[in-house]
Amino acid sequence: MTEIRFVESKDHTRVAFDVSGGGPAIVFLHGGFIQDRRCWHEAGYVERLNKHCTVITVDLRGHGESDQPDTPEGYAPDRIIEDIQAVVDACNVGRFYLWGYSLGGTMGLQIASRMTETIGAILVGVWFGKLFPQEMVAGVLSRIEKVKKARAEGTLDRMELSAPERDFFSRADLSLFKNYSLALADYPPVEPAGLLCPTLMISGTANHLAVSKLKEREGDMRAAGVAYRFLEGLDHARELSEIDIVLPECRAFLNSLQSPSQGRNRVRKEYLEEE
Repeated sequence: MTEIRFVESKDHTRVAFDVSGGGPAIVFLHGGFIQDRRCWHEAGYVERLNKHCTVITVDLRGHGESDQPDTPEGYAPDRIIEDIQAVVDACNVGRFYLWGYSLGGTMGLQIASRMTETIGAILVGVWFGKLFPQEMVAGVLSRIEKVKKARAEGTLDRMELSAPERDFFSRADLSLFKNYSLALADYPPVEPAGLLCPTLMISGTANHLAVSKLKEREGDMRAAGVAYRFLEGLDHARELSEIDIVLPECRAFLNSLQSPSQGRNRVRKEYLEEE
């Protein structure tokens, strides 16, 4: 693990990140509530890419060693964008590629539709439109209260939960989950035509919600020039962990973004090939 660094965002929230390698910069954003920036190291992405790229892994606010605001307003999209701006400024990066998974992909949609510094984006396990409608958030909040009660009473094992849900709810910070959920209800929807940079959307075929939502928008994605890949048999967790399946698709996409107009920031093909 590389040395952790910190930067203060515009609202004085301290954001943790680490940097390794050299070359074009890629900012990595992890999944929510039971993950932090270390997941990219543990899954092998940093080691495979930092030989030829500057790899920046960020603890989203509320996660890892970043500060945790105690209100939903602390997780508004403007705050997340300010965090990323502070991180890339601290790294002396003018332009960057973005790679977001799960909650990081949700944040990535906001970044890729609002930050012109983003050269290209890889967004995994997310889709377009209103991701968290009010009725969904209401259901999540109800579930949080039931889980909180069960955890306090030591009866979580009696709740009807799938194995992934049980793992999640046994480990997640429920206050953080609640604040993010309330914030996400107000996130503006992002449409394919609203992206400011070339983008690759990835979903495993066993991530049934994400793949169905993306398939509904295939026409819109094609019209907007958004690339998409459906990876056979992968569920949401394996969209991150199965690096030997996911990484080749992402390398191919990044290689396709070569352009003389990008100058020093372009991803040269030889940077991203396996050694």
